[in-house]
Amino acid sequence: MDRIRRLLTTIGVATSHPAAFLVVGVYVVVWLALSPRSFDWAAGATVATWVMTLFIQRAEHRDTQAIHAKLD
Repeated sequence: MDRIRRLLTTIGVATSHPAAFLVVGVYVVVWLALSPRSFDWAAGATVATWVMTLFIQRAEHRDTQAIHAKLD
């Protein structure tokens, strides 16, 4: 159970890193380069959802880090 908790923490920290936005951007560029006809409104909504999720994750991570800094 401890390994799963550490893995989830690592994933959470990675998704709150600014490089996660770069990863999504590269993914979209590759998707458009390889299959532009499949990028429709549903695909755009999916990418928007990913980006919004990253923004929320980033904000929550900053809040958590601030709380931990105050507690320390």
